[in-house]
Amino acid sequence: MTLTRHSLIKCRTKQCPFSPDEHDEWMDLCSRAPEHGHRHDQLTHQHHPKKGMGGNNPLSKIVSIICWPMHDRIDNKDWGNDVKDIPWRGRVYFAWDIHGNTLIEREVLSAAAEAGVCSGYRAERQWHRRFLGTVTQH
Repeated sequence: MTLTRHSLIKCRTKQCPFSPDEHDEWMDLCSRAPEHGHRHDQLTHQHHPKKGMGGNNPLSKIVSIICWPMHDRIDNKDWGNDVKDIPWRGRVYFAWDIHGNTLIEREVLSAAAEAGVCSGYRAERQWHRRFLGTVTQH
């Protein structure tokens, strides 16, 4: 018999920056978005920019955790999403509906900072490395 152990502090999905507790926070946020048939038991990792049909985009990074109906609606239907730099707030993930109404808004830099990776200026540089593969020069 083979026993497989999984960390309780790290997601099993490769390159996921979020802890299992953060998965729950994202799914709670996702559940508040209207009219998408939320499935709390079926989470997915949202990439930005999109990975594409071949699933191979080296710039694509995991930026949120959402249920598959919302993921499908964002990627293939009438909703959209983006990660934006907000002064004094950091990097923020947004998902919106066809009318431009914000459905989900959450800081993604805080995920790295709260996980104890680092804080302040170092946290921003770490976020760039983690989510965008680049480092800003100040």
